[in-house]
Amino acid sequence: MLYFIASWTVLLISCSVIGIALLNCLGENFFVRVGDRLMAAEWLGMIALSICLLAVSLVLPLSSLIGILVVVTLCGISFISKRTRTEVGALLKVSSWQLVLSYIGLAIAVAAFTNQQVTWIDTGLYHYSVIQWLHNYGTVTGVALIFSNLGFTSSWFALAAPFNPASLEARVSAVTNGFVFLLAILHFLVCLRHSIAGKALFSDWFVIVFLGLMLPFTLLYTLFREILISPSPDLPTGLLIGIVCWAILVVTNLQSPILPDSQSLHNYNAQAVPLILSVGALTIKLTAMPLMLVTSLFYAVHHRRSIQKLCIGGAIALVLLAPMLAAGIKTSGCPLYPSSILCLDLPWLPDAENIDQVAQGTHGWSNWYGKPPEGRNRWLWLLLTWLNSERPNQAMVALIIATIVGMIMTFKSFRKIPIKGKYWIVAIEVVGFLFLMMTAPFFRFALPYLLLIPSLLIAMYAQSLLSQIVSIVFRYSQRSAIAFSLVFIAAVLTIFTQTHATSQWLLPPAMQRVPVIQRRVNDIVYFYPQNKELCWATELPCGFEIEPDVRLRDRERGIAGGFVYTKD
Repeated sequence: MLYFIASWTVLLISCSVIGIALLNCLGENFFVRVGDRLMAAEWLGMIALSICLLAVSLVLPLSSLIGILVVVTLCGISFISKRTRTEVGALLKVSSWQLVLSYIGLAIAVAAFTNQQVTWIDTGLYHYSVIQWLHNYGTVTGVALIFSNLGFTSSWFALAAPFNPASLEARVSAVTNGFVFLLAILHFLVCLRHSIAGKALFSDWFVIVFLGLMLPFTLLYTLFREILISPSPDLPTGLLIGIVCWAILVVTNLQSPILPDSQSLHNYNAQAVPLILSVGALTIKLTAMPLMLVTSLFYAVHHRRSIQKLCIGGAIALVLLAPMLAAGIKTSGCPLYPSSILCLDLPWLPDAENIDQVAQGTHGWSNWYGKPPEGRNRWLWLLLTWLNSERPNQAMVALIIATIVGMIMTFKSFRKIPIKGKYWIVAIEVVGFLFLMMTAPFFRFALPYLLLIPSLLIAMYAQSLLSQIVSIVFRYSQRSAIAFSLVFIAAVLTIFTQTHATSQWLLPPAMQRVPVIQRRVNDIVYFYPQNKELCWATELPCGFEIEPDVRLRDRERGIAGGFVYTKD
């Protein structure tokens, strides 16, 4: 537990410094309130750090020492800017012991909850294995030939790698998801504080509603709770879907940004903030593709009259995507693996049939249920079969129907509210859901998209109704004392409720280990889990059925040198 708190504190400080520098590089001054600016900096810093670590993994292993050097280097570069040094100094001055104690209490609460054994199935299948490959060897050439899922590239695994040395015995793989969950709670509290002070904007209410739905659902629903206590990229991707929409609302609705005398509004590029966040979400998981596409269109439409800004936006996206594309090419020969789009004819490119099989298993849901009975319409049969296969699928349909009914009932009011950017958020939900229905209609992927329009509708009424209630409740209260008391009580309660599950104060319980059989294919010695179990914390390389035509790429370097496919 203490390891989590220490790691999160380092990440929060580092990401804020890196993010503030990024905001200043963009000449961005739309996030004028301290809370908004700090949260934008945290999310931007998290994205920048993750992508930089992924880029470093192309040439170096992401050991703890390399991770420290990357963080120190990025913070050092950030502090070159005088504006960044001044802004960080100003933030330190406005901090107080109440804020510090509140953060400690909140961090204890989150750490106590996440201080459990990781049980999410995908972590045992490949998440932890990918993290260990990155930590020990970096991005390894042709590693997808050992096990297809090892070719799934994510900057989120790169962020986790330095925090997961072998000496910690596979105990702390949930450190990054705990961090993003803590960051989301802090963002929620910042917006709630704006509402308490009577200064909430529509963007604040949107975050309060979106995170007010996502965070409790993550804690209470078993599937999402298992994802939280794991290194799964599903959680940060889902949260970033809402945060990108918040950024769009902020940059499109602020009417009087504070500008230096020597600059004008035309020189600013605030729309690059949601663009960076959406591209960063895509580097974490490909399910953010519709988010990035709509946000890119938002950026292009806003700057349609400026060739220079369009080129800047394109360059930003390309630079951020380059490490992910390069890592995909290095691990599998395909930049968007498991998609076969743009695959290169390289010695480590898996067989086309294998790539197609992996693709069908991840985003070819129309083939998951077999063939329809004779005489039945294929697509109608598929939809009904999908609908009846799992209860969460039925919940998705119910939420869609409720959203459509809500939009119809409130259309006139929704159309009249003077909030810019709202239709972009509607577009993100519609495109996101349609994309998932064509690829992988899983509840855990779709829920963040499906909450966007309901959050807009609820925020529309919350802005006028709930603001009065909140103001009345807190009018005669000491806000900082109440905040500290609530967080402290939450921390104590969480510790007591979780004591029965774990007694580890420094580190969580170790990940399970499974019995393995040592096998050999050509010059590759690997470990096969008995009884077709998952790899979990098995020693590298852990695989299942390695094809007989796979060999080491460089025998002298061993598995660190990668693998090639030598089929004639």
